[in-house]
Amino acid sequence: LGALALLVLVLSWKVASDTPDPIVEPRAFGFGVLADLVDSKWGPGVTLSRGDLVPAEPLTLTEGMARIELFNGVVLVLEGPATFSLDSEKDLTLSSGTIHARIPAIASDFQILTPQGKLTRCGLELSATVTNESTTIQVLEDSADWLTPSGKTETILEGNALQIDTEGSLTSTQPDRVSIADLEAGFDRG
Repeated sequence: LGALALLVLVLSWKVASDTPDPIVEPRAFGFGVLADLVDSKWGPGVTLSRGDLVPAEPLTLTEGMARIELFNGVVLVLEGPATFSLDSEKDLTLSSGTIHARIPAIASDFQILTPQGKLTRCGLELSATVTNESTTIQVLEDSADWLTPSGKTETILEGNALQIDTEGSLTSTQPDRVSIADLEAGFDRG
């Protein structure tokens, strides 16, 4: 009986030691993928390549262009130098630089936060440029709402541009009409 118990114990140990360790899959964090790059250089300590997930942390594109595809269908083209962060798949903070966005109807809750206010109810295609002096919003298709820190809302219609200075003053400007399709044509598809 003792020998039988020892045999069962040895066989149990053998089966347990032959069982492979469970596979632990790496977890990915981010809200979109870096789809394309043109002559792109990133801020210190950051190395991003085509196909990488865009991390949810402040990033600086020091030069070049980057095309980002968010998981909700939004397509972003950044022109360096630009400092930004993807805070969620529907929230982007643009601290400086220029971003062009194509926003499908399903992602109409996408918004861009700048030092001068927030762009909400975004149209289908628009761009935002942030400098030390102002934020300029250009709507190429549909319309968008500009929400000031004081809570005032200004609607920007298709084909129009609005410049907001650091004091919050709004001025209509001429749009430069650079479409995201024009910018995407410059990306190497190889």
